Amino acid sequence: MDVVAKIVFIDEQRLLIMEMSPVAEVNPFLNGILFNLTLDNVSNEQPIKMTCEGKNRVVDFLGRKYSKVKEVNRLIKFFRDVPIQNYIYIYPYNEQFNELYDTLKESLPYYNKGETDETIALEMKEYMEVKGNIQKYLDTYEIQMIVPEQKVIKGEKDKRKRKCIYCGGSVKDGKTRYQEIAHAIPEALGNTKFIQREECDACNDYFARNAEEDLCNFLVWKRLQYGLKGKNGYPIFQLTDGRYARFFDYEKEEYESDWGCFESIKAFVKENKVKGPVVISNQKPDSSGNIKITYVKDYVPQHVYKTFVKCVIGLIGNESLFPFVKTIDWLRYGNDNIQLPDVVLLKCKRLILEPELYIFTRKKLCDYRIPYCYGELRILDTIFVFIIPFTENDKYDFVDEKECRIFLEMLRNQYGRYETENFSSIVPRKIDEQCVISKQII
Repeated sequence: MDVVAKIVFIDEQRLLIMEMSPVAEVNPFLNGILFNLTLDNVSNEQPIKMTCEGKNRVVDFLGRKYSKVKEVNRLIKFFRDVPIQNYIYIYPYNEQFNELYDTLKESLPYYNKGETDETIALEMKEYMEVKGNIQKYLDTYEIQMIVPEQKVIKGEKDKRKRKCIYCGGSVKDGKTRYQEIAHAIPEALGNTKFIQREECDACNDYFARNAEEDLCNFLVWKRLQYGLKGKNGYPIFQLTDGRYARFFDYEKEEYESDWGCFESIKAFVKENKVKGPVVISNQKPDSSGNIKITYVKDYVPQHVYKTFVKCVIGLIGNESLFPFVKTIDWLRYGNDNIQLPDVVLLKCKRLILEPELYIFTRKKLCDYRIPYCYGELRILDTIFVFIIPFTENDKYDFVDEKECRIFLEMLRNQYGRYETENFSSIVPRKIDEQCVISKQII
């Protein structure tokens, strides 16, 4: 299945997102629109002024070239509805800019009234900053969006030709096997669609035990709170008191099957219409209905960071791995107590039950002030922003505050306030005691 790319069209009244597939069609499609729209304009800068001639050319272009694409009818209507002399914006769509697109939309009434740039700058200081940040960002990084609407499979299809991207093993050596499906993002986090074919069984097993399990443990409370499904459905969590916890959704449960240790609470789940975590414990809830529970397992912070990085390495594209030789060596064989860049944590405004990955690759190889590559893993209610370490195209490790100042400033302009956490340590951390809002069975 082809990967879908998106373009956003903004006028004073609407914000239309147009999907295009395959990705190779996006540039001819977008360039054709911009060429026909701005042919009689002195300036091609955004926002673009709608002329009668430009509108007619674009509508004709879309009708001739893309009449078989369903979405094009909506786009043609969009252009026909834009009044002559009004302004519009057209950008490659990136979900992380949603709020920024809204700010651009708010600026258009000023342009449509004929206000000067100086007046608009005075009236909308935030708009001018947003406009500059979007353009600066688009000029700085190539953005690869990997979202669950599309299946993404990387690597050689023919097993006989595969070479593991982590250990270099191939079937020809008589030892390397490719029998298992290697999920580039842990399956326990809800990923069923992102696959790396050239991760051998030995490396797949190694990462499952020495990295991915740690991220799953790190997210244990959120997985329980929001009911994040793994490959076997809702996971069961063993607690320190020897009892168990699990998320239940009364509408989707199979009441005829055996619930194992939760068999005794079938009637409770059904009658009380439970949609949330259930804890079986002898402990008493507090006055607010919460109960303090502690998970049995722990996690290694550096293994969590490794899992973040492995998601990018597994999905960036095997043809793009040359700058990451040292990164891959650290992923597979490194276990030193080294300093890694801080991870930025942001609250997501929507709940994400299937993981999303955004990969950012610097366009200018010599712009060493910012990282060559970084990723965003979006899962549940959190966005994790992390730098890919040890690349050949970086001069700095971005651990020192001065080295990462420009990068963090860029993130602050993009997102506003955020938190940071360091995942460098190889010393296991216990899962902190937490309060889980739950239906309590005594």
